Amino acid sequence: MAIKRLKQLPKASILQDSAFLQFTQDAESYILLCPKCILHTDFGLINVFEYLKIASVFPSEKRRFLETAGIKYSTTGPAIGYNYTYSGRHWAGLRFSVFSMYTPGFKLRYLEESYKSKGFMAHFLEFGYNFGFQNKNQQFLISLLHTQEPVFVKLFQLGLEKGKSENSAWFYRPELGIGLKGFYFSGGYQFIFNKKHRDLVDKWFLSIGGCVVLGKSKYPD
Repeated sequence: MAIKRLKQLPKASILQDSAFLQFTQDAESYILLCPKCILHTDFGLINVFEYLKIASVFPSEKRRFLETAGIKYSTTGPAIGYNYTYSGRHWAGLRFSVFSMYTPGFKLRYLEESYKSKGFMAHFLEFGYNFGFQNKNQQFLISLLHTQEPVFVKLFQLGLEKGKSENSAWFYRPELGIGLKGFYFSGGYQFIFNKKHRDLVDKWFLSIGGCVVLGKSKYPD
């Protein structure tokens, strides 16, 4: 309850609040009582500082200790990606996300202590393009929001497939799969809106791909 209350305060007020001061003092006292518990204690502390959006004032010696132990920070920014899709036909594609966030998975180690954290990746407003090798068709895709790692969930995706003829087919394209270290494997189904065009677009598909977030990993502000 105290942490939730602190989150509502300005940064300067948090640092002077008695509950926050007591919390940090208790953490230091715990480390004195259990020196081998420093890894879990300092990792818990940095998570609280990040939650309160005051990570920039996290003690530098503790930050260096966690970096030596193996902590990795999030990277945010636009992202570019690629994919290969099989739907009975072969497709190659490119992706561009306006904003993405990636926190690599890592394992902290210190003496006999260890802590493992799973990676996480998400994309906001992604534009995609697929090219069909056999029929030379093109697909244009847009996705509002989706996660890529550890679970690939893309539920808000629309697409348009254009062929050599004047026919164009709009479709809804949800995908589910798994992701690891920027790569993913997914599958899905394409729901074609116009009944007249349902024979023009493949239904089931499998896709494999990856992406890179175009940002610099840094200690959170």
